[in-house]
Amino acid sequence: MSQLPVGGTDAFFNLLTSSVWAQNGWTFNKAPSVESLKGRFDIGVYIPFVTPNVGAEIQVLYNPVVGQDPVGTNVHFIQRVVNNHAYISTLQGVIKQPYGTLENKIDTVIEQTQLSFLDPQNPQKQTFNPFYDTYGKTVRYPNQTILFRDYPVRDDIYNNKAWDAELYLAEVKDPLNKPNEVTIYDGISWGWKSIFTPPKTTKKFSDSLASGFEVDRFNLSQLTPGSKYIAWTNNDLPSNRCNPNTFLSTHNDSGFRL
Repeated sequence: MSQLPVGGTDAFFNLLTSSVWAQNGWTFNKAPSVESLKGRFDIGVYIPFVTPNVGAEIQVLYNPVVGQDPVGTNVHFIQRVVNNHAYISTLQGVIKQPYGTLENKIDTVIEQTQLSFLDPQNPQKQTFNPFYDTYGKTVRYPNQTILFRDYPVRDDIYNNKAWDAELYLAEVKDPLNKPNEVTIYDGISWGWKSIFTPPKTTKKFSDSLASGFEVDRFNLSQLTPGSKYIAWTNNDLPSNRCNPNTFLSTHNDSGFRL
């Protein structure tokens, strides 16, 4: 985790200014350095998930200096997400993409990118915007603090993952006259990585059979009583694909099947 400059990184700002919102009348400005936030982002929770999914949860409290920092309902969060296993977020849930599908996006539900979308629960709601808090997990408190929450996970634990985010505070300064003009303030970077390490194979046995029937016996010594072990046949090998009836069984030294 690290602090990001007021106005955002070039990668974030370029993504935002080339977005579907920018193509439909929205403008985005970097706040001048003199308007850098005087308050702080307090990290209350930042924990990893390992099983059954990999990922992390973060909770960030925007704690402004009232009178100097942006406050009120026109203050929002905008988040950029970059990862190597894309999920498309919708109001109905997520649409999982194949592992290796790269993603570099402003973090909203897909409906927020659709100019004609009307929220069936609230048709008057302004939904065409890049703000995380339109449908994301945020809480606004009476003392002007705002809690941001996110917990991105992936259920494919057997492939390495890299998930990175840039989170910024944003404000619509003149909602009456310029409701689609947004100013970008300071931010933070955060994210998570997962690396899958397969268990080490203690023994490998191989044999061959062109056709017919065959029984092969292999012995394993120094196994720990009561422990669990895995025996498997690698059918990804072309040489194994012609033997679909191969099966494995185990017996102890006394001949009893395990």
